[in-house]
Amino acid sequence: MKFNSLIVERNNWQLRTTEFYMQNGLRIDSNAIYDFKLKLGDSITKDANSDLFKVYRKDTVDKKYHFLIEYDNDSH
Repeated sequence: MKFNSLIVERNNWQLRTTEFYMQNGLRIDSNAIYDFKLKLGDSITKDANSDLFKVYRKDTVDKKYHFLIEYDNDSH
């Protein structure tokens, strides 16, 4: 599945897993094994048939999104 979406909500009520909810209804889970450094407002892109997803963060000065990091969800 290919997508491009923003993180709009964060939940860590279980204290073991942090759930990041995106505008498109998808969720990314981060825990001790999959420790993704994500923030509200980050833009996530993923190509179809790929385990890689890229994170872009909005710069506070120029207000543009810049590439931050790429995660391989299959390497864990």
